[in-house]
Amino acid sequence: MDQSFEQLRADVERRSEVQAGLREWVLLLGVALASLAVLWAAQLTAADSAWRRVLEAVSTGLLVAAIFGAVQYRLSGRAANRMQAHYLAAFAEALTVDMRSTVARLSGDYLPTHDFPSGDVPDPRFNAALSRDFRGSPYYWFRGYSARYLAVRLRTGASPSCDVHVLLPDPSSADSFNLRLSYNMRVHQGDASRAEEDLRDSLLEDLYQGLVGLYLSRHSVSSIEVILTRSPSLDRFEVLRDGAWITLFSSNDEAAAFPLSVRFSSGSLLYQLQISECGQIRDSPHVRRFEIGKHVDLYAFFDMFERITGERLDVAKWEYRKNAFLDFEKKFRADGALA
Repeated sequence: MDQSFEQLRADVERRSEVQAGLREWVLLLGVALASLAVLWAAQLTAADSAWRRVLEAVSTGLLVAAIFGAVQYRLSGRAANRMQAHYLAAFAEALTVDMRSTVARLSGDYLPTHDFPSGDVPDPRFNAALSRDFRGSPYYWFRGYSARYLAVRLRTGASPSCDVHVLLPDPSSADSFNLRLSYNMRVHQGDASRAEEDLRDSLLEDLYQGLVGLYLSRHSVSSIEVILTRSPSLDRFEVLRDGAWITLFSSNDEAAAFPLSVRFSSGSLLYQLQISECGQIRDSPHVRRFEIGKHVDLYAFFDMFERITGERLDVAKWEYRKNAFLDFEKKFRADGALA
């Protein structure tokens, strides 16, 4: 970049010198012609006349003035050209710095800081980056269809003072699972063994295990609030203090078990929109809210589970789903490279 500014300065100086030189020669030629014209007029007068002496003096003065003026203009013109070239180069440099600053600011406002391609297994790089944002964050807003992965993260490295808000589809409304069901059918397209009802049951079971996982992780954080909505977002959003993470199930790319994920900084427009939208959903009169506090004992959780899902949870079902979640946690820790 410095070479570019030096080149610009040199080009401006060279062009200015050429233009100044042309002006000087034109001016000198004009004055010289005027001097010759006056001298010619003097020759036409009488040899001893006063007019001849006056015209010869004027002619000589014009010629001397032309030469002196050309030399003075040349010297002052070079200095002016250098000042002009320096000013233009400095202006261009300041303009470039300002443009860089503007582009960087706009990039932070609208463009993601990280992106992780889709795949069929958890991406350890994604989990490591998300875990860095997670550690020490005083809050965690989660919008998704299953809180199983979230529950594992809470049990792995959550801050004890973290307030967790989990926005999940409302099991009392079958339509709340339709968007994710359509996506999962794309993932398992061609698999005759995975019928639509089986996939729907699998979604429900994942949600049930996620609730069990949240109960098991209640002592890892300050509070866990479950917010049930009948119109959940297809994409998964995870909003922490330092950034917002989006997993794009709505992407038109080939369906994968783990779609493209991107991260936006806390200063971005999308981050602010997500914080605002999560708060609006939480305060909506059309959602159901439950708190899984540290004081909630097992049988109180059974009652809460029934109010959330409509299914009564007994000890046998509890043990089954707890073991299923712990098996999932063990596999996710290994595949996702969680500590």
